[in-house]
Amino acid sequence: MSVKTIGLSVTEAAELLGISRDQIRHLIIEGELPASNIGRGNQRARFLIRHADLEAFLDRRRVKPTAKANRQPRTAPTRQWV
Repeated sequence: MSVKTIGLSVTEAAELLGISRDQIRHLIIEGELPASNIGRGNQRARFLIRHADLEAFLDRRRVKPTAKANRQPRTAPTRQWV
C-alpha cells in the first residue's frame, strides 16, 4: 500500500526538477513557487510544496514556441580566399 503525501519537501522538489535545494528555496522566497512553512520557531524554515503548486509553477514556466523555432538552421558563410 502506498501513502499519498500532501506535498513535497524542498529536497524532493529539487530532485524532481533536477536543480539544487538552494534554487528551490530561492524560488519560494521570491514568491515564484508557493509553499507552506511547517518549521518551528527560530529554526530554518521547513517548506512543504503542494503537488498542485509545483505543477502550476511548471505550467507557468512552459516554453512557448516562437516563429524562430521553425526556421532552418543557419549555415556558415563560405570563405572566399583572395
